[in-house]
Amino acid sequence: MAASGKNVALILGGLVVLGGVAYFATQSSQSGKDLAGSVVPAERYRSETRPISTDTVAVGDESIAKFMQTDVYQLVLTDRAF
Repeated sequence: MAASGKNVALILGGLVVLGGVAYFATQSSQSGKDLAGSVVPAERYRSETRPISTDTVAVGDESIAKFMQTDVYQLVLTDRAF
């Protein structure tokens, strides 16, 4: 009979834990601001005051990038005899 007493105690303890979890799950409600990024689209930073223009962007030397797009560069990379 001692074994059945342990089983009853374990079952009752499990029910108490399950009841506690159910209670806290129903009590904690998420508001809309807490759900941003998971359910609703996240608000991203947008600067409307100063858009980027081509006058303010400084571009460096593009000669190497242009050379890497040529057929000669591809030949150098792929031809073992070269």
